[in-house]
Amino acid sequence: MVVFTESSQVTVRILERKSNRMIADLDQFIDLDWTEKWRRHGAFQLRLDANTVPADVLPFITTGNAALHAIREWERPREDGTVEKVSDEVHGPILFHDLDADQELWDLRGNDDKIWTAWRFVDTDTFDRIDLGSITAIAYIRAMLNSELIAPSLAIRQIDIPVVLAGSTVGGALVDLPVRWKRLDDVIESACLLGDVGFQSVLDGTTVEFSALLSKDRTTGGIDTVIMNKDNTDAIVRSRTDYRGVRNRIVVLGQGTGSGRTVVTRSDAASQSLLGTREHVVDARHVNDTPGLNDRGDTELAERVDTADTLEVLGAERTFDVRPGDRITVEEYARADSTSPDIGPLDVLCVARTIRLSPNSEDAVRLQVGAEQPTSEKYTMAVEKRGQDAAFE
Repeated sequence: MVVFTESSQVTVRILERKSNRMIADLDQFIDLDWTEKWRRHGAFQLRLDANTVPADVLPFITTGNAALHAIREWERPREDGTVEKVSDEVHGPILFHDLDADQELWDLRGNDDKIWTAWRFVDTDTFDRIDLGSITAIAYIRAMLNSELIAPSLAIRQIDIPVVLAGSTVGGALVDLPVRWKRLDDVIESACLLGDVGFQSVLDGTTVEFSALLSKDRTTGGIDTVIMNKDNTDAIVRSRTDYRGVRNRIVVLGQGTGSGRTVVTRSDAASQSLLGTREHVVDARHVNDTPGLNDRGDTELAERVDTADTLEVLGAERTFDVRPGDRITVEEYARADSTSPDIGPLDVLCVARTIRLSPNSEDAVRLQVGAEQPTSEKYTMAVEKRGQDAAFE
């Protein structure tokens, strides 16, 4: 059964987790959202009217033997006037279920199949140090998935769903990571970051396919280019400008030392939100009275209006239909103050995307580009070198 939104056609199915056979095809739902990530597991949430849930589905959900499979199909215009049909999908175990107090609403949540990597540590079935040496990132990730999930030495560690390795067997930069006793998802993320690759899981028939993939170059000049600006209707669903007030808070330090020092603060009222507060400290030890300190703070506030810390901050929030792993060109992302130029064109990597669907409503897609922060501090420097995060909504 297909459910229509204003932007796409959506199919939602409940499967038996251990075999991936279909046990229900849902023709109604309240809303569904999921987040797919390029280097780690994503998550989903499905809300259903309790009266629409087939009775034979509930035993699978309540015993932890259910999975969600949702497919979103939509049409993307081409430059030649034709359209291409594109699909998104999520598949993974339902890990949380809740029926509200009035027994009217089912809330189902879970993760895509990459969640299995968060439940295993590397090399917990032997005492031998795992060190594959210098190999490509894709080969490294495949070796880790095979040894820790698909065909481990101890049968008890093998995951109980039909799963295979798919895609390329080699590719990406060379990595050399001895990883004994580290969590598998951290290991894979590290290899992805250092090797400049990604990791995905998809359902093919009844079998889950794990793949390590190269990033897809969709930057300016590529065959399948996406330039994220207001004129590119192929990429953008909607655009909105948000003016955010910034509150300047001046701390003026007067005469004295330590706890005995005279301190006054002066703030403007540009914003009611403390999230926009920018603090500045002024050393005015030569001023010996409170009115003088207040005047010094007010002067500093007035000067801030004429500098980079102005009261209006422009943030552009946009929605795009691109996928994690695409390298794209940001043409007009602006998060600058009113006296500085906008950020110019910048090639970035799409690291995550959140899709929100409701029947008879327009799809909402939030794209995150930049560099996903790793769990391990050891690889923070590698992430920072790839640029800062920028969220578009």
